[in-house]
Amino acid sequence: MQSYSEIEPRIRQAELTQSPFSLGMGLATWGVSVALIVGIQVVLGVGYVVWFMAKSGGAAPTAENILNKEFALLALGSTLVAHALTVLFCWLLITKRLQLPFLQTQGWSWHPQFKLMQAVILGVLMIGVAIACSKLLPHHETEMEKMLKLGTSVRVLTAILAVFSAPFVEEFVYRGILYPAIESRAGWQMGVAVTSLLFALVHVPQYWGSPAAITIIMILSVALTMVRAFRFDPAHGGDPLRL
Repeated sequence: MQSYSEIEPRIRQAELTQSPFSLGMGLATWGVSVALIVGIQVVLGVGYVVWFMAKSGGAAPTAENILNKEFALLALGSTLVAHALTVLFCWLLITKRLQLPFLQTQGWSWHPQFKLMQAVILGVLMIGVAIACSKLLPHHETEMEKMLKLGTSVRVLTAILAVFSAPFVEEFVYRGILYPAIESRAGWQMGVAVTSLLFALVHVPQYWGSPAAITIIMILSVALTMVRAFRFDPAHGGDPLRL
């Protein structure tokens, strides 16, 4: 007789067959996350232009006036605000609208069959893929790289966003809500494909002009979504096990 630890993944698979998120909820969450980032930056950008024109006696700002450290810090700060509001939206959707626990509903737990060494190997492989893409595919200086040259404060705030903000928001939106909403209705293949495509799409403005960077983002999203989606279990004939 199998122990509970051996059959637990299959119990979890049955429990997660139907996602609590409708397709509309998943797409709406993605739309809200994008709208918040774009909308807040547009509002602040317009405010910056109005302030500049008032200060300069009505003269419209040039590209040099806008592409400076102050404007970059303003844009990064607005992204932090957008991320905070996105997390709040996700939390309200899950805890208030669906009345479910937040992290558990999104599957934030370490799968017993996914070992630390596997995570390390995956990380090393992704680094290798990134290096290969940067060598084999064309790359031109991106808007992100231009912005990082504006000063130390810009680089520090970008690092804070990249480490403490963006990864969590992206997990909540893309792999916590959007992916299961699609997967439960169209299968894991479609879930991985659509989630990864939308994830890459929102990063295109940052990395425009660099096929290498966009390809790396796409591959990273596919890898992370597949890890979140299922595990290949040879002990049971190679059936996929959901996380």
